[in-house]
Amino acid sequence: MLCSRRILNQRHAVDHLFTKRYTSECWFAALQMSGELGEFVSGNFITPDAVVEQITLPDYDLFNACGRVIMFTEAFAIHEQDYQRRPLDFGLLTYLRMTLGAFVTAADLHQAMRLRRELSQAVNLQLKTYDALITASALAPAPAFADIDPNSPPNWPIQTMPFNVTGNPAMSIPTGFSASGLPLSMQIVGRAFDERTVLRIGAAFESATGLNARRPGARSRLGDGARPQP
Repeated sequence: MLCSRRILNQRHAVDHLFTKRYTSECWFAALQMSGELGEFVSGNFITPDAVVEQITLPDYDLFNACGRVIMFTEAFAIHEQDYQRRPLDFGLLTYLRMTLGAFVTAADLHQAMRLRRELSQAVNLQLKTYDALITASALAPAPAFADIDPNSPPNWPIQTMPFNVTGNPAMSIPTGFSASGLPLSMQIVGRAFDERTVLRIGAAFESATGLNARRPGARSRLGDGARPQP
């Protein structure tokens, strides 16, 4: 994760923990080749004394496992009566996920809640030093519908689970486009109840880069790569 010490007179961090193991090459290319993002990360276009640093958080798989145990369990608990009485009213993927929640034991849930506290402490410890964390929202552009198996949960590498687990405010904004012309994005993560700082950083980035005003071009029927519209 990138951490920058002073952007908008603050300190921020960018976490590469999530990106090094899983991120597609196109995400790295967009991150490294975007002059605007590079300047933002270095803090040059916000304040000359901005400091950006790299940090390491606990492994993404811990956040993911913890979040899914809690999410599936809560979903089953909330919808248990409907799940039992009219299961066919649920979509297939929703039904499958809630089914997993039915088999989570009390011990599993207890361990997940314990891990949640530990992961939250690790993130918030970093935010005592840094004003915000920056990391990828997803590690690859959106897949085509034809590439998704309709009978199994999608395995698209979205990276938003960690901050669902910790409860920190997080916002995703555009950072550029993949080689195929599809949008890529990053998350800005702040301290608890400090949505104001998250929004200020996002607004500063969008104002400096103009990426929020660009749109992917339409694909041709032959499947040509989309080209971002200026």
